[in-house]
Amino acid sequence: MTRLHTVLIGGLTTLLVTGCMNSEKAGNNNQQSGCLPLEVNSTVPTTTKPPVIRMAKIEGNCLHAEVIYSACEEIEWQLYWDQKMRKSYPAQVSLFLVTKDSSRCGTQHVVDLYYDLRTFSETAFGDQVWINLKGYDYRIKWQAKKEN
Repeated sequence: MTRLHTVLIGGLTTLLVTGCMNSEKAGNNNQQSGCLPLEVNSTVPTTTKPPVIRMAKIEGNCLHAEVIYSACEEIEWQLYWDQKMRKSYPAQVSLFLVTKDSSRCGTQHVVDLYYDLRTFSETAFGDQVWINLKGYDYRIKWQAKKEN
């Protein structure tokens, strides 16, 4: 097995374990979706290592982002929304992918991250939002998916 495969398998295992642990803390909503919670905070922490977001798309009610970063070991990422919106139809929001890790190693990691976006359906935005994910060049349109 190549080093890249080992890193990918380790990253996915960590993501699944972390996702399950975070889902339990976040309550029933996230247990159903399997996605990590979106952090809602008017103050977004600054990141020491901005990610390279290779791909981002909507899957159900989750934002799926493929992130490339360099660090000594795998690190945890948080997705923040600063509670601001630009008036348009649909509304526009900015999301920030942040880590507190400050290590400076050259080991490259690739990880798939999934975040629950149903927070937006609980706001006055309605059931759709344009997302500007900082570090990604394209807007992403999210529309609430009804769950069975």
